Amino acid sequence: MDKFKKFGLTASAASSVRAPLIDECYASLECNVIDIKLVTQYGIFILEVVKAWIDPSNKHPR
Repeated sequence: MDKFKKFGLTASAASSVRAPLIDECYASLECNVIDIKLVTQYGIFILEVVKAWIDPSNKHPR
């Protein structure tokens, strides 16, 4: 299933990671996975933010 199509979202290329950004989001974080040791037991991934984005045109984000 194409979740972008199903929910009417627009994908755009990120600058530092392969995963796409979502144009409709007010803020986005590009992250690298640093550690997966806690995934099995707790469902927790340890990430490193490498780039942050906001949409300055959205004056009142929800």
